[in-house]
Amino acid sequence: MLKLRRILNKDNSHILKVHFVLHVFNLIAKKIVNHPIIDPVVKGNKNLDNYFTHAGFWRKHLTTWQKENNVKHSLTTLCKKKWYTMAKVCMGVQEPEGGFRSLGIHCDPLIDTPSMTTTVINVIEDHNHFTANQTLVSLLKPVVDAIGNLEQVADIWKHILDSYKSIQHHMICFSHLLSWKPLKMASSMRNKTESSPLRKMRSLRCSLISTFGSSHLENPKARSLRLMIPRNMIQKIPIGTQKNSGLLNYFGCSINLS
Repeated sequence: MLKLRRILNKDNSHILKVHFVLHVFNLIAKKIVNHPIIDPVVKGNKNLDNYFTHAGFWRKHLTTWQKENNVKHSLTTLCKKKWYTMAKVCMGVQEPEGGFRSLGIHCDPLIDTPSMTTTVINVIEDHNHFTANQTLVSLLKPVVDAIGNLEQVADIWKHILDSYKSIQHHMICFSHLLSWKPLKMASSMRNKTESSPLRKMRSLRCSLISTFGSSHLENPKARSLRLMIPRNMIQKIPIGTQKNSGLLNYFGCSINLS
């Protein structure tokens, strides 16, 4: 990243600091697209993209042609703030070249097809335009691939981070269950006259509900944890009240203890 910044600052001394690598590739795409030789090609691509994006009749026929000929790239809506979308526009225009030409042939006022503008027809019939655009696409493709790979890696790290947080949360709850340490919840603030085993079991139930949510009764992991209550702890629970009996039933304990 530091080496990339040095290269960027050498060619763009007016830029003080780059925070994201994606910005670097975006600037590279901008530099390519704004080159004087490339500018007419880009304008022609924009004309085709804009026309076929908004002309519903011709877009439908172009989409059909793409499916029949297994053309993957499709037209892309241009976002002026993201220069790499212009690269996608150029790539989207290049592959359906044959489709544009076939639609131009079918453009016939005698059968009441919508008329194409002269500008669009001139671009379609100019083979040199598509030849130059092929060169442009070959320059832009590595930039687009780099941006796509970086975005994919960033997304993977987000999923990894979310997974880590989830695992960490479950491990903390599991460690509390194994060590029988009451969590700092409302249930731990109950009347201190309750027996210590009773407070611990109430806290464990709250931990299970917090960890497994609404599935704390059916979840196999939660069920196995409920059955891990030591028998010597169960024998210390007073069973004279209905509330205590319900707590014992929750953990799968028998009420009639010998």
